[in-house]
Amino acid sequence: MNRLDILRPTRLALLGWLALLGSWVGVSDVEATRYVPVSDATLTEQSELIVEARVAALELAPGSLPAVEYRLDVRRVIKGARVYDTVRVRIPGGVRDDGVAFLALGMPRFAVGDEVLFFLQPTGDGAYVPTGLMLGTFQLLEVDGRQVAVRDLAGSEAVPAPGTTYVPPDGVRDHRRFQTWLSELVVGHEHVVDYFVPIVGERPSLQTRANLMVSSSLPPPLGCGDTGGHNVRWFAFDLGQTVSWYRNGVLSTIGEPETATALDDAVTAWNDAFADSRISLASGGTTGADGGMTISDGINAVLFGDPNNRLPGTFDTTGILALGGPWFHCTLRDFDGIEYHEAIEADIVLQDGVESFFDASADPQAAAVELFAHEIGHTLGFGHSGESESLMWPHIHDDGRGASFHVHDIAGIEALYAPLPPGPSNPLPPGGEPPDTPEGFSAIVTVDKLVALSWDEIADDTVRVHIERSTNASVYAVLGSLIAENAFTDADVGPGDTYYYRVRAESSAGMSDYTDPVEISVPVAPPPAAPTNLRAAPLAADRIRLIWQDNADDELVYRIDVDSGNGFVELPVILQADTETVDLTGLTASTSIRARVRAEHLEASSEPSNVVAATTHASDAGCDFSDQTLCLLGGRFAVEVEWVDPADGIAAPAAAVPSTDNTGSFWFFDSANRELIVKMLDGGGINGHAWVFFGGLSNVEITLTVTDTETGETRTYVNPPGQQCGDSDILAFQIHEIPIDPPDPTTPVVLPYGSSLDDCGDDSLHTCLGGRFRVSVRSRDQFNGGAEGSAGAVRETADTGSFWFFGPDNVELVVKVLDGTGINGNHWVFWGALSRVEYWVTVVDTLLGTEKVYYNPPGELCGGSDIQAFSGN
Repeated sequence: MNRLDILRPTRLALLGWLALLGSWVGVSDVEATRYVPVSDATLTEQSELIVEARVAALELAPGSLPAVEYRLDVRRVIKGARVYDTVRVRIPGGVRDDGVAFLALGMPRFAVGDEVLFFLQPTGDGAYVPTGLMLGTFQLLEVDGRQVAVRDLAGSEAVPAPGTTYVPPDGVRDHRRFQTWLSELVVGHEHVVDYFVPIVGERPSLQTRANLMVSSSLPPPLGCGDTGGHNVRWFAFDLGQTVSWYRNGVLSTIGEPETATALDDAVTAWNDAFADSRISLASGGTTGADGGMTISDGINAVLFGDPNNRLPGTFDTTGILALGGPWFHCTLRDFDGIEYHEAIEADIVLQDGVESFFDASADPQAAAVELFAHEIGHTLGFGHSGESESLMWPHIHDDGRGASFHVHDIAGIEALYAPLPPGPSNPLPPGGEPPDTPEGFSAIVTVDKLVALSWDEIADDTVRVHIERSTNASVYAVLGSLIAENAFTDADVGPGDTYYYRVRAESSAGMSDYTDPVEISVPVAPPPAAPTNLRAAPLAADRIRLIWQDNADDELVYRIDVDSGNGFVELPVILQADTETVDLTGLTASTSIRARVRAEHLEASSEPSNVVAATTHASDAGCDFSDQTLCLLGGRFAVEVEWVDPADGIAAPAAAVPSTDNTGSFWFFDSANRELIVKMLDGGGINGHAWVFFGGLSNVEITLTVTDTETGETRTYVNPPGQQCGDSDILAFQIHEIPIDPPDPTTPVVLPYGSSLDDCGDDSLHTCLGGRFRVSVRSRDQFNGGAEGSAGAVRETADTGSFWFFGPDNVELVVKVLDGTGINGNHWVFWGALSRVEYWVTVVDTLLGTEKVYYNPPGELCGGSDIQAFSGN
């Protein structure tokens, strides 16, 4: 997988990524990678997102292709909407957990804690990739007393754009001036470039450890660790095997059959390049396999049109043209006394728009042959030659020569693939009987969804066993080779997929027959339980909080989908397991969204939660949300609570917990112990006023203050010590003219009665509190002809639940169960209401099977408590 620049008398452009592949004996030093500079304005235009951030973590990216995924804590968004606080950036190259590597020379590498400026394009799966790869990444450093943005281009060399001779140097950018210039450019105001600054002394060189032509010795997933620092070769040729190349279609500019002929000619050229070479390639025609650069699918494929979007952007005289390279093992294998990484598969991907390169060629067929042959050379383990006439020279000659090998190319082939004279180090000297086929070959799926292979032990500890896998029972790829071992674990498997495995043994006398194939399917785990009771609380003009109930015990992450008018889109943010709240930030004032959340583990995603809608506050909303202030009804009303500790008589502010645009709660002693619930309704269509309701779950003295931020008017409500009644005020604040003919109140939503549960658990009509007590509520609305129904249930904390009668955004009742056994030997029940309808609270002790029912008569708002409710047995 190497960057190859295109060099012809009238045309020069960038060709692809530099792979982490081997240099060779007797070949000149590898020359620097060349690229055509891209202006900062063009880089900005091509990027969907530009962020300043801090590297918070790095890990192996999901998927079969090794890549490093950086989690960035976003500090500032220069371009793009910010509705999240973290961004995942994926940079190709790395080492998988099973030791399979696919590393890229020249790819930027960063450490946790680095401050960065990234120009980004979406990958399509919620992550991003740098625009122009190394050209779209900057590190923010303190140099000579100022903060600068530095791009690491070590190992690369800039060359002129087509039709020019001048190469603008890449300089050090003053961070603040560069930031301002970009921000102005994004809104359409391009100014003179004034942000380059002189730096005294040596220019900072970042991440030079990534510019490697051998495997990296960095720890996984960045490198092979202790086994790094070695070259790559195919051992399959030593076993008499042929490596076949397939293509997924045709190159439209060259056409059919010329595309196939170009690949055939490139394959033949490598076979014929050195008379005694071990290299044995074949052109296998077309294939439907299109997993190249995403999964190791056992097919060596040339993929036209970048079907998996592995190459950012489109080729248009500059940019990336192709990508090619091998998959290889980090484990080492000896050949003629030298240790190598074993190549097991290879892929070549051609960029969208590659046709324009051939359009400009006087001989498109020869140019295609040269391109394919050069990329195949990288997959064989060859890097760039320093000799300008070499096939592996880092520029395409495009002069009609096609695949023409120079003495430096031949020297590389001779070093890696020439036959050796018979001797102890030769893997296949003649004579002797080949080993028997391994016996007892079997495969099982382990508890962690890997495939474990095993066979009977082989007495001769010089016999090597080769493990192969297929996804279609016909085309097999070598997974690895082992000596003196009889077990192998395949970690590169996916749930729901079926695989076929076979092994054969090799000794100095030759190869055994294959075992009979073993077929095995990896089961799919059931999806996690879906989150429920999602609520949305607008907090400010740029922020909405989502709160939900976590019902899963096997999820790894939570995902958020947001619809701002064009359908649901998954946000590029991952929330840890057991998360039940998140703030969506960076929104604009008066913006309406819909949202839902999903639980996810490695194999499946849950059904989405209920969908909620919310609108950010207007830009002139007067309420400022804080830890002690609720902002209700579009941010117009600020609600605060002060409580008096009965132990010392000292007053203190209560902590606010938003729930919806019109509901919130407060806690005094512990965040898991809600003590007061507050609700405001817009009753303007009925009596012209905003209504205030509050209900207590505590009998301490409280003072509730509600402020209309538009008028400055306040209302204060006091609950005396020893009481728990709560109150309501439907004349709190006049917000509309009183209508002449007030409409009837909205007809309540009536839920069907639910059947009792077999154990303590949550559903839409019940909530489990204290891990033991199942709570449900039944209501009768005396204001609507005695309509009856079961209340909807929402678990707020482990000890507190809320219930709604008329709609999920209109909480009417809160119930709390506390463990008071350490005080009086009993579990205590408290309930506080925001409604005067008639209701019954039923609490069932699922451990002992006992039940308590608490009745609230029509018109009563007090709530109540029972500190003798259930025995603590």
